[in-house]
Amino acid sequence: MAKKQREWTQVSSLVGRMTFDVGGGKDGEKDFVPETKGFVLEARFVNETDKTYKALSSVVIDAQGALRTYYRAHKKFPFPVGKPFVVIVDKGESNVALPAATHIDRLEAQVASDPSSIAMADKIRVARMFGLPIPQEWLDLVGPVAPEEEEEDTEESEYKYAEDQLQGLSVAKLKVLAQKEELEGYDELTKEELVEELALLEK
Repeated sequence: MAKKQREWTQVSSLVGRMTFDVGGGKDGEKDFVPETKGFVLEARFVNETDKTYKALSSVVIDAQGALRTYYRAHKKFPFPVGKPFVVIVDKGESNVALPAATHIDRLEAQVASDPSSIAMADKIRVARMFGLPIPQEWLDLVGPVAPEEEEEDTEESEYKYAEDQLQGLSVAKLKVLAQKEELEGYDELTKEELVEELALLEK
């Protein structure tokens, strides 16, 4: 069992860090998670209401659950010990910001279990994202839309994020991106301001 003793630091009025351990189950069983010490969570509350509604200790419990679930599925943790990872607390919900590699792991597992579940348009997007050659038969299957999208991507390639895609994200996800890009004062920005700032970032 993981020890319940935790160390916490108040970073700002809406940001707190806590060091904690994760573990569970019995060795050799399916639900086993080895006791691992030193994870560092950085909780970012969207506003004072969320801070009041959701105690930092409750955020840690949510994060521990997310880490256990991930470990049981992948036999590894999504974050290195000792390096802070972000949890956005919005409307009482703890949203663990998983690194991009974990989304790729999930996509890989989905392809392995059911290749037909991945839409051809999504396969083209992933291939384009990694600069891989796209078979002509893939483009033929999705019709004339794909070349137009490719041309549009080329025109906007100097920017990291497309504004229309940013508009579709929640404030919590926008703040995760802003934190990753180290935008100053992003905690105080509105959704529209976050979209505007992120859309201006060049590759």
